[in-house]
Amino acid sequence: MESTLPSLEARAQASFDNHPDGIVWVDLTGKIVFVNETAAFLYDCPKEQLLGTTIYSLTPDANYEVWKQRWLQVLDIRELHLPCQLVTTKGKVAMVDTVARVVQWEGASYIAYYLRETSPLDEARMLKAISEGTAAVVGGDFFKSLAYHLVNSMRIRYAIITECRQRGQDATAHACIYRT
Repeated sequence: MESTLPSLEARAQASFDNHPDGIVWVDLTGKIVFVNETAAFLYDCPKEQLLGTTIYSLTPDANYEVWKQRWLQVLDIRELHLPCQLVTTKGKVAMVDTVARVVQWEGASYIAYYLRETSPLDEARMLKAISEGTAAVVGGDFFKSLAYHLVNSMRIRYAIITECRQRGQDATAHACIYRT
């Protein structure tokens, strides 16, 4: 029987891209080499724009010397937990728990930052993320995808879908979100 699963590489990429935590890989020079969708959402910036920039451009108090010390610290202890403020590209501030780990990939070392927002998102950003996260899904999978996105990506425990429409390939949903 032939497997219908995507390749291991495609599954790994999809797991990274759809992980509920933001993931950012940074090389020794401070250059950002990987960003997942959640990190792009947290920074309120397209992935393509974040790739190739430096950690210094995203962290106002960082410079090469600070980065070098952080790199050595993570290399020494293998994992570093940092509660910190994340400043979006539009100047908004969010509190995030950050875990930094060393990742070896194809002969190179990177620091992978795992970002989890701890400050509540404003409702407009939540609804925008819900809409963006589910707009491309149509048919019976729409509700399943919407529920998955609410629970895993947005970390919402309770929501009522008040309206859902599908026209061809476009689907939209309106939700009332209750924080618990």
